[in-house]
Amino acid sequence: MRRTFAPLVVSTAAIGLLAACAASVQAPIAEIAGPAAPVNAGSFVQLDGSGSKDPQNRSLTFTWTFDARPLGSTTTLADANTAKPSFMADVPGNYVVNLTVSNSVLTSTTAATVTVQVSTCAANAPVINGIQTSRATMNIGDSVQFTADVTDADNAPPCNLSQTFNYAWLLTQQPEGSRASLNNERSEKPSFTADKAGDYVVRLVVTDSTGLSSAQKTLTQTVKQCGAAAPTVTATAMPQTTHPNAAVNLTATVTDPDNACGANQTSTVQWSVRSKPDASSPVFSDSRSLRPTFAADKAGAYDITVTVDACGNVPPTVDSISASSGVSGTPPAGRVGTSITVDPVNVSNLNCLATGAPTSEWSLSVPSGSRAALSDPAATSPSFTPDVPGDYQVSLQVRDSLGIRSSPVFLRISALDCTPAPIAPVVNRIELVLPSADVTPEAPPALTIAPPLSTDQR
Repeated sequence: MRRTFAPLVVSTAAIGLLAACAASVQAPIAEIAGPAAPVNAGSFVQLDGSGSKDPQNRSLTFTWTFDARPLGSTTTLADANTAKPSFMADVPGNYVVNLTVSNSVLTSTTAATVTVQVSTCAANAPVINGIQTSRATMNIGDSVQFTADVTDADNAPPCNLSQTFNYAWLLTQQPEGSRASLNNERSEKPSFTADKAGDYVVRLVVTDSTGLSSAQKTLTQTVKQCGAAAPTVTATAMPQTTHPNAAVNLTATVTDPDNACGANQTSTVQWSVRSKPDASSPVFSDSRSLRPTFAADKAGAYDITVTVDACGNVPPTVDSISASSGVSGTPPAGRVGTSITVDPVNVSNLNCLATGAPTSEWSLSVPSGSRAALSDPAATSPSFTPDVPGDYQVSLQVRDSLGIRSSPVFLRISALDCTPAPIAPVVNRIELVLPSADVTPEAPPALTIAPPLSTDQR
């Protein structure tokens, strides 16, 4: 059998050629600009390996890797095969990055290394150290304001970031039946007014301008039963016997046990006439005053009462409705086609927990065939225009800021049709009497106008 060694000689020559080529190529050198300056957590870090060199000026390829990252970090290198990659420092600590370069023949024998120090600045959430109240003790009807002591390490040296805070307050618990609420849940210093005895729990979470939020903090504010007692009232009149249209001085004396326990509540009174002579219209100077005057226009006995209410679930009141239509009379009347304006009479807000003036809620009932409507059912003094004759009924309730409504009051307005009726023509009979033949022709004929024809004669 014939043997040949030519392939072995060729292979040996090829290996020798490659070895000689590699021996003439020098490894590139990896270099990283730096060291990198310390950064805050949440910042992007730019690395720079453009200073790496190749002795033969060959083109280089770059390989960046993390040698170490802080516990909890999940960041990765962006553009890890370029000269200038980057990464986000997602948690505080030291990030160690390695760089190797290759000239397509050899790789750098030593990796370049850089350590990036990331501080805790911008990584700190706010801390609520405590919640304070403006009152150590509270009674029903008292108002209280809340403030919070909030700190953030990002705002302290050496960070000094001057971050701002957003507040989120919430009333998470209150006594059964309570309608109390915080006046502004986003305020730095919100407040509320207690309307029931028991525990009120407020919760606060603070978020800084980087979006980091604090742990929630709660505070329980206890409201004592003081303030829940009902007031009493006694009434006197001077004189008790008088003449029609003479003024009588009335006095309401209010006693409230809550004032003795420190509640210092405000009470409101309401005078009214329970019984009176027929067709009389007595008048109070001010039915809400502690000392009004009273005048009666008819002789007889008048039964006058006064009631008192303290703060709490007390509805507002409205005495009656007045109408302005251009037509006088009792009950009020109007004309078809003419606008009628209605107004509330003596609206009062008796609940001292309510704020602002009560809101009007009007409604209108119309005769059959009418399309009349109120100009604005929520206005203080709306108007409407009767479009057919008949009775129109206006009703009104007022609602306070707590949503409590008054008893309704009503007013009936009769609309008259005052369109002028057509005038029927009056037919007169005219007789012309001609002169007889013996009368002088120059004499004019006589003209006589007879009375109107009767129906039977037409």
